[in-house]
This record gives sequence, C-alpha cells and structure tokens, in this order.
Amino acid sequence: MHTDEINGKKALYFDGNDYLTKATLTNCPSGDFTFVTVVNMSGTANYPVFMNGPSSGFVVRLDASARPQVVKDGIANIANANTALGTSAWSVVTVAYKSSTGVCRFWKNGVRDGGGTSSQTFSTGVGYIGQRGGSANFFNGYMADLWLYNRELSGDEIDNIHQDIKNFYGLTVATTTTTTSSTTTTTTAP
Repeated sequence: MHTDEINGKKALYFDGNDYLTKATLTNCPSGDFTFVTVVNMSGTANYPVFMNGPSSGFVVRLDASARPQVVKDGIANIANANTALGTSAWSVVTVAYKSSTGVCRFWKNGVRDGGGTSSQTFSTGVGYIGQRGGSANFFNGYMADLWLYNRELSGDEIDNIHQDIKNFYGLTVATTTTTTSSTTTTTTAP
C-alpha cells in the first residue's frame, strides 16, 4: 500500500491485494450507522469492499453492476444505490442506516441515490478496510477518507460533511438546503 494525493491531500492506494484491519472496532455499529468515504476506483470487479464489519456485521461494497451496496455477512442484501461508480474519478459515497425502521439511504457526490428497507442488527469485532474478511473482495483504488458513525446522521449533518469534503478536497459535491416550503439541491464546483 502506498499514498498519493487528491488536490494536495494524502490518499491511500489499495492495489487489489492489500487492506487495513483493526482487531476490535470500538463502538462498531450494531444497529444504526452512517458511512462516508472518498474514493477513486481503479477497478470494480469482484465486489470490492470499502468496509467490512465482523462476521454477522455489515459490509459496504460494490455490487456486480458497480453500485454501492450494503449487505450482512457478505451475503444478505440490505440495499443498493441506483448509480454505478466509475473508475478514474473521485466519488463521495455516503450510506445512512436506521435499524428500527430498516431504512438504508445512499448518496453519491452529495445527491440522494437510492436505498432500500431491511431491518437488521449487526455484531461487533474485527473490522477490515479494503477487503472482506477471509482474503476476498479486495478494494482496488484510492481511498482518501473514511468516516463511520454508530448512529444515523441527520440530513443536515450529512450535508455538513459533504460541504467539509468539498472544501477540504476541492471536489464537486452537492449540498442540499432545506427550507420550510421546498428542498433545493445545489451543485458547487471547486
């Protein structure tokens, strides 16, 4: 694994054979969670994994069509985004999950992008970044940032994160401003 840069900021490069692991993920979500990552994919084959919780944990990966997906145990589909990630372009992938309702929502570059409903609980333990436990489904590309919250963030909190990413990395990320009568989505270029 080596590093590169995104607009002058460091990013890890996963070559499709390496990953990071943490023996015990303290406060790993067992129910609600929000996941945010800034990635530039080099390849999308073989269900590459962004983040994998322990056995009976959640997995955030790409499906066979290169759409972000959340699964349990690496098998049971919870929800999919609508839009595939491309290669050689930076993307911000956000997932918010509420276990009491089973609602899973996706964003791509700050714009809502599908989701689904499936009530699940997850176990905690060993966590992996860049592969599914058991040496499979390696991530191939750059990962500049990864944020994991053990709760479902509000729309405003997610918008604030997207704004921070836009400001820090100089990426084009949509922000949503909610008023009492309507919702407006504005895309701001770096």
